[in-house]
Amino acid sequence: MEQRKITYTFLILIFSFAAKAQPEKQQFVHSGILRTTLTISPATSGSIYLQGNVEYYLHPSLSVRGDGFYGVKYGQDFLTQNHSIFSGASYHFTTKGNFDPYFFFQPGVAITQKEFQSCINVYPTSPECVDSKIITNPLTSIGSGFNYYFQKWAHLFGELRYVYGKHIPSTPPAISLSELRFSFGLGFNFNFKK
Repeated sequence: MEQRKITYTFLILIFSFAAKAQPEKQQFVHSGILRTTLTISPATSGSIYLQGNVEYYLHPSLSVRGDGFYGVKYGQDFLTQNHSIFSGASYHFTTKGNFDPYFFFQPGVAITQKEFQSCINVYPTSPECVDSKIITNPLTSIGSGFNYYFQKWAHLFGELRYVYGKHIPSTPPAISLSELRFSFGLGFNFNFKK
């Protein structure tokens, strides 16, 4: 319930900024922009990620993007690794000027590992222990955000994403990977078309 409130509040703020943005003669966003970012992303689970993003605008309203998250701190119980990669598309709302609100959908993959070993009692006095394996699990991510292009080569961005998935080990129980992730920072953009 708390995550929904945060999500709705963030979306309302984005759209209120879009409505109050000062109109300018021409929209900055156009096809041929390549946008990149690198930032630290905290999550509601207590995890912290180093996030990288690459996005290419096919049209002023449509872009394709890829995101990678490298886990630095793990809030999920019993995980020693939690990294993820996503690929998908973004829809950008038409605005006048440099403000670029959007929403996106991205399927992805989590690369996770439990922190403890699995032990099997082969003999009553000597258990055989095996380190837990690195596992890949499917993820789904949706979110919303904004870019504000204030320079020819740079922009400010903010983003909120919901990630849904589970770490499913060979021995139960499964560990939820679902969380909200927040990103904010400075990015760079390059124009490949005029």
